[in-house]
Amino acid sequence: MATGKISPINPKLIMSLPLALQVHWSHIVATYSPTQIILVGNFIVQTLAFWLPALLYLSIDLIPDHPLYKYKIQPARKVTTKEVWQCVRTVLFNQYLISTPLDISLALLALKLGHPPALTVSAILPSIREIARDFTISIIVREILFYYSHRLGHIPAVYKRIHKMHHKFTAPIAPSAEYAHPVEHLVANVIPVIAGTSPLL
Repeated sequence: MATGKISPINPKLIMSLPLALQVHWSHIVATYSPTQIILVGNFIVQTLAFWLPALLYLSIDLIPDHPLYKYKIQPARKVTTKEVWQCVRTVLFNQYLISTPLDISLALLALKLGHPPALTVSAILPSIREIARDFTISIIVREILFYYSHRLGHIPAVYKRIHKMHHKFTAPIAPSAEYAHPVEHLVANVIPVIAGTSPLL
């Protein structure tokens, strides 16, 4: 018969999770090259970190009577299905036909020239302190470079030819965060992220 009490979490289970993660990670490092780990890791992180929240927020615009729609700042402005698909196609093109091939090309070039991988891959997982430090440095560098590259996009000549495309969605939907001309995608989205890792090398 159920007592209604919540079973306490087993402390041994909590303590074993980091160990299991460490064992699994050590196996990955022993099995694959640093370049393979970095390329696959970048691909997975880019895909999950962007598309999971983007699709979640996009559902607010697409699902009729969504309970969160009332919180939109511009509820009267709605996007069409055609606009959504145009946005999604452009973002997919930028991410997987520009960013990913560039990532692979740079990694292969580094291998050919005998340079070490762009990121350190160690069999020992980083500590929470190291993760916090590296994340902080990366995000600061990335935000500064993105800000100034965005300002550059508002120079009239650049805006007309390149950056104007990004402002197509005056009532933005989530995927439109990366809706941009390929040149702007490289300058504003890709380079700041790459540069954000450089202090960590």
